[in-house]
Amino acid sequence: MNSLLAEIIGTLLQGAIPSRRPSAPPPEGEVNASLGAIAGFFGFLSVLFSLALLGMLKNGLLFLTTFACIPIGFGYIAYRAGRRAPRVSDRNLRLAKLGFGASIVGFAVTGASLLIAVGRILF
Repeated sequence: MNSLLAEIIGTLLQGAIPSRRPSAPPPEGEVNASLGAIAGFFGFLSVLFSLALLGMLKNGLLFLTTFACIPIGFGYIAYRAGRRAPRVSDRNLRLAKLGFGASIVGFAVTGASLLIAVGRILF
C-alpha cells in the first residue's frame, strides 16, 4: 500500500519540479565572472568588522591589533578582487566598485581606530 501511494505521488509530482539543463560556464571562467560579487561581499564584511573594532576601543591594544587583522584581511581580498574585476569580466562591475570603495572605508576606519587606541595609551 505504501509503495503504491509513493508511486502515485511521484507520478503526480514528476512534472512539478522542472529539470535544469546544465549551463555552459561563462567564457571568462567561473571565478573571474564572480569577482565583483566577491569584492562586494568582502568589502562590506570589512566595513562591518572595522565598525565593530571601533566599538571595542576600551579593550587592550593587543586585542585590538589582533582583531584588526580580520577587517584588514577582508579589505585586502575586496581590494584585489575589485581592482581585477573590470580587467577580466563585464559582470557585477557596480558591485566590484562598491566593494572596492567599502574596502577603502574599512582600511580607513581600522587605521583610525588603531590610532585612537595608541593615542589613548600614549597620552
